[in-house]
Amino acid sequence: MDRNLSYTQYIYKKKKRRRLLTAMTIVFFVLVAAGLIAVAAFTLLRPRLEPVQNTYITDTTTSSVKLRWNKVENADGYLLYSGKNAKKLKKTADTAKNEYTVKNLEQASRYYFYVIAYNDYTESPSHTNVTALTLPEKPKITLARSRTEGMMDVEWKENKNASSYTLQYKTMYQTDYSEGKSLSVKADSDCSATFDDLIPGAVYDVRVRAVVKDGSDKLCSSWDKKQVTIFKEPEPEPEYDSDKPMIALTFDDGPGYGNAGDKILDVLEKYKAKATFFMIGENTLVHPENVLRKKALGMELGNHTWNHSNYEENVTADDIRQASDSIVSLTGEPPTAFRSPGGMTTENIRKECEKENLPLYYWSIDTEDWSNRNAKTIYKKVLKNVQDGDIILMHEIYDSTAKAVEKLVPKLVKKGYQLVTCRELIRVKYGIEPQPGVQYYSGR
Repeated sequence: MDRNLSYTQYIYKKKKRRRLLTAMTIVFFVLVAAGLIAVAAFTLLRPRLEPVQNTYITDTTTSSVKLRWNKVENADGYLLYSGKNAKKLKKTADTAKNEYTVKNLEQASRYYFYVIAYNDYTESPSHTNVTALTLPEKPKITLARSRTEGMMDVEWKENKNASSYTLQYKTMYQTDYSEGKSLSVKADSDCSATFDDLIPGAVYDVRVRAVVKDGSDKLCSSWDKKQVTIFKEPEPEPEYDSDKPMIALTFDDGPGYGNAGDKILDVLEKYKAKATFFMIGENTLVHPENVLRKKALGMELGNHTWNHSNYEENVTADDIRQASDSIVSLTGEPPTAFRSPGGMTTENIRKECEKENLPLYYWSIDTEDWSNRNAKTIYKKVLKNVQDGDIILMHEIYDSTAKAVEKLVPKLVKKGYQLVTCRELIRVKYGIEPQPGVQYYSGR
């Protein structure tokens, strides 16, 4: 006790301190209670974030996945989770596009995602997983070739995540792969395949893609494509007797509608006769089987311009070039002869034929089958005028011509004529290869 204070003063001062301490304690607890009440009120009254709804995949590539979800009210942004790793997206709540593209992923792989909304105070309480399977990368064809007649070998680079591979092939003239053939190869193979029973000398399109299966999901890569010309054993040069007469039958304007052209080929095949067919490029693409049959039978494939619309001085280099391209696309080989619509030629035609290594052929007998359309008239005109070395003009698109050929060919063979191509006629009669850009009228 302070000696300077009386007992009464001491007691008074002590009570005063106790009252002050009590007041301070009361104030403290009031403040604490008020704070708790405020926190509780804020917690109860602050805006709640609803769960992110309708998360879905809008696009996948070999290395990315694009996600989209419904906007969450009162959210400041979103957290995207992929497995155990979280990535905060820099999105605002009022953005018009609630989406994000996840990049740098591995091809042909399964990924799991979910999205949570957040603001300064809280996160949305739950999430729903969405899964995505990235697309497989296309397997690059490393080899596509034909070294054996009628066969094709294909090899491609392995896709380590692929479940299998699909291979398809078709001939150049087929418009869709559904017209060709398809093959499925397991992923544990050596990434190669061999196709047989193909048309020798024909050009084929072949393509391959990777397939990945994961549960009920099946995804395919894009296609890698190649073109292959199927190997054909060279035919031995036919032997002809130069002491016996020979003629060259030629047919313009094909291939045509109907079966006149096939009937002509039937007769030539039966009597082991050859002929030269000057074909319209546009028509070859419409009747590719006919062109391939001509090649298989050893007929000479000739160029008769792209669509036969330009004559003589109006024939352009493109008219010739386009027709040659169509024949090459079907057979894998260029034409070896040219005849202009109307038969006449120009310096421009000669120059283009020189570039394309094409001799030109006129004729020494014109059956005028396009005009008379009479099998008996065609037959008589040939037999009345034919001589050794003649080049005879006909058209393969008329039934009357096909009927005339049915009687004409056996009759000419019986009379001792060798039926050859224009190239063979000039080689035997002149003793030289036909020259590009030079026009021949006969082998007399």
